[in-house]
Amino acid sequence: MKSDLGIRSSLRILARSLPMAALILLPSAAAALPVQAEPAAVTEDTFTDTSDRVGPASYCSDGPLYNLTETFNFSERAVDTSAGVQRLNFRYTVLVTGTPVDPGLPTVTATGAGGGGLTSGPAESNSSRLLIKWSFSDGTQLTERSLFHYTFANGNFTNFRVTCNSIP
Repeated sequence: MKSDLGIRSSLRILARSLPMAALILLPSAAAALPVQAEPAAVTEDTFTDTSDRVGPASYCSDGPLYNLTETFNFSERAVDTSAGVQRLNFRYTVLVTGTPVDPGLPTVTATGAGGGGLTSGPAESNSSRLLIKWSFSDGTQLTERSLFHYTFANGNFTNFRVTCNSIP
């Protein structure tokens, strides 16, 4: 079973994967947990993670580089079964602010929300979704929807899928 630190580490990895992937949809595999001999232990937590990066002002496409600050607010609920499987459901919001590397470009802010699920045991499976709206100081707006899924087993990522699109 993952510790709080392990769960937070997994969520931070997901959050920082947004520029190359996108987030979040609950896996159907998580629904079929083994029969439990003892009651499941349930814990809940909330936390915030802020990071800086240089990248495009989009999680779905390339573009000019921005100095971005991303703040994620997570709310999680973990269920630990007696069979050694942990199921985690989470929701989060993200706030992004950015200044362009090229000073001739507009500044940007973005707000988004998502959620998903993570199942760990012998293998870890995660799916998530994210809906985010980017607003540029020149009046341009961009809304993106992302779905992200991976499986991690024996030290390797497998079954890595990303679907990301812009909404007019």
